[in-house]
Amino acid sequence: MKPSLEIVYIFPHPDDESFGPASLMHAQACQGHNVHLLTLTQGGATKVRIPLGLSVAEMGELRMAEMQNVKKVLGLKSLTIWDMPDSGLTDMDQDELTSCIMDFLQMLQPEIVVTYAHHGISGFPDHLVSHSVVKKAFETLKGKGASYLRRLAFFTVSQKQLDVLGVTKFKLSTTPDEGIMVEIPVDERNAAAMNAALDCYVSYLDVIEQTGVRRLAPTSVCFELWNEHFSPPLTDICAELP
Repeated sequence: MKPSLEIVYIFPHPDDESFGPASLMHAQACQGHNVHLLTLTQGGATKVRIPLGLSVAEMGELRMAEMQNVKKVLGLKSLTIWDMPDSGLTDMDQDELTSCIMDFLQMLQPEIVVTYAHHGISGFPDHLVSHSVVKKAFETLKGKGASYLRRLAFFTVSQKQLDVLGVTKFKLSTTPDEGIMVEIPVDERNAAAMNAALDCYVSYLDVIEQTGVRRLAPTSVCFELWNEHFSPPLTDICAELP
């Protein structure tokens, strides 16, 4: 049996993981890896709160409660939710935010770190900041000799997946085929886990259905890699670690 790995996913908002690599996170947990999720904000600033009559703080509390159910569904080893300003990461001191992530990584000491690709898929500013600060934290720690860090992966989508998604009112960015270094097929069990994780966000179900993201569940999970190149792409993000 292969030794278990510490794998941490870092995203800015509640539901980023479930709109994204939830199927893989579930698969990794089932394989015996320790899968951790760090969410930088509580996601309370979403406009979904307005018809619900909730304040930013109240919406944040609701979304954090929903995330506890996601933790169970995906079998996460840990879930950490920070209270950084939702839709306001660009206004923060970027060095301070990077330092906070460095402290978190030093505490957890993961082999694999995952965040958004540079385009953030949706292009939302918080997504772009997450990519920037996580990459900077990883590079800085590696430069200081953090040998436990072995791979930095950037979650992305391919044009093939966008074709499956079909017409959507959301403008999404993809990574060209030559930039995708890992493409992992999704089986029925893990696709179901992604859908179950999405179902945990009861306050967001209308938005989830509008996006059509469930059509992506049975496709694949794609990543770019930092300073690594594979052709053809790997089919396991834990394979051939440097």
